[in-house]
Amino acid sequence: MKQVLAGLLIVGLVAFVGCNKATGPTNKGSNAAESEKFSVKAPTTATTIKQGESKEVKVTVSKGKDFKEDITLMFETDKGLSVDPKEAVYKASDTSGTMIVKVTADKDAPIGNAHIKVKSKPAGGDLDIPIKVEK
Repeated sequence: MKQVLAGLLIVGLVAFVGCNKATGPTNKGSNAAESEKFSVKAPTTATTIKQGESKEVKVTVSKGKDFKEDITLMFETDKGLSVDPKEAVYKASDTSGTMIVKVTADKDAPIGNAHIKVKSKPAGGDLDIPIKVEK
C-alpha cells in the first residue's frame, strides 16, 4: 500500500512540474519491468507558429531493452492545425528514437494556445504537445 501511495505521489509531482513524457506498458500491463516499457517525449514549452506557417516538432520514443513491439503514434490536432504525418510508426528494430513531425497552422487558425494530442499503440504513451498560434 505504501508503494502505491508513493507511486501516486510521484506521478502527481511529475504532473505538477509539467514533464511532457508518457510511459507505455507492454501487453503485460503495469506489472511489466522497466526494460519492457516504452516512453514518448515531446517539447514541454509551447512551439510558437504564425498563422499560415509550419514548424518541425521533435518527438522522442525511448524503449526498454526488452520491448519488442512496433509503436504507432497518432496525432490529433485542435482546429486550425494539421500534422504531417498524421500517424507514424516506430519499428521495433528502430534505434534512433527521434521522429520529426511537421505542424502547420492554417491561415485562419484561431490565435492562442492549442494542443496536439499524441496517442500511442500500444496504449500508454499518450501526451499533449503545446502549440501557440500567433498572427
